[in-house]
Amino acid sequence: MFSYALFPGFSNVDAQGVSPVEITTAGGYGEKKLSQAPRKVYISEFRVMYQLMFSAQDTDNASRTLGGGMRGKSTASLTVGLKGVDVPELQELTNKLYADFSGKLKSEGFELVNATEAGKTEPLAEWELKEGGQPNEAQFKGYLMTTPAGFQYYVRKTTDSGKEKKGFLDNATKISRDLGGAIVAKVNILVPMVEDAESAGSKMLKDAVAGLTKVVLRPNLRLSDEAASAGTFSSDFATTQVRFYYMKSMGEQGILLAGIKKPVEISGVLPDRKYKAVATADVDNWGQNAG
Repeated sequence: MFSYALFPGFSNVDAQGVSPVEITTAGGYGEKKLSQAPRKVYISEFRVMYQLMFSAQDTDNASRTLGGGMRGKSTASLTVGLKGVDVPELQELTNKLYADFSGKLKSEGFELVNATEAGKTEPLAEWELKEGGQPNEAQFKGYLMTTPAGFQYYVRKTTDSGKEKKGFLDNATKISRDLGGAIVAKVNILVPMVEDAESAGSKMLKDAVAGLTKVVLRPNLRLSDEAASAGTFSSDFATTQVRFYYMKSMGEQGILLAGIKKPVEISGVLPDRKYKAVATADVDNWGQNAG
């Protein structure tokens, strides 16, 4: 019913350098019941996360060698970041994606519920109203989180560092219920720019040779079907997915999850090369352990 609106600006892309988008709707329940919902949609969340920096580390702890010597600890670390990022341009792209998504809903005859009306519901009564269009680097490590300019949304609270907190239980179905069964939509798009590029053979060799550590990274701009976490104790996870929630009563509810079957590659933007960091441990066969 709603998968046509997934990844606005990308779903019908046939441009050079962008691989086809394959959509999956696995993981929801009662999807057909959404067709009985009122023709109203409340977009409670619309976020695009652009990765600007990625760090990786490989460590091999100190150990004894054959013959009684000692092998020290070995650590290889590598950080890759984008240089000269135009943040206003990324913000404008997010604005266009939101305009495309909301425009498609309206063209299909859906009325958009505004944040003022949604704020009257019981689940959002004590939540904080936020204004979109303010890029945030605190939410996901290494990512710039963007929300559309002019878009209003609610969070449980905002920490001093700028991280937005949610409740541990998703309240979307309760919001739908309090809005008379209006569909609640949440949109997240994750755009990583780096991936692990160490081959299987290299990893096997590294495991066989004690004291050797290696990190190999390669630029790869894409829409990702993986997930990013806002922190160890956070309930905020983001992946490229659109979620639609509907609830009129306990027996009349459903959730549709529309995601991508595989990453959508965006080639021709970043250099095609690998970055490596290698370290080997020092070995002391005589030193303090001799005798």
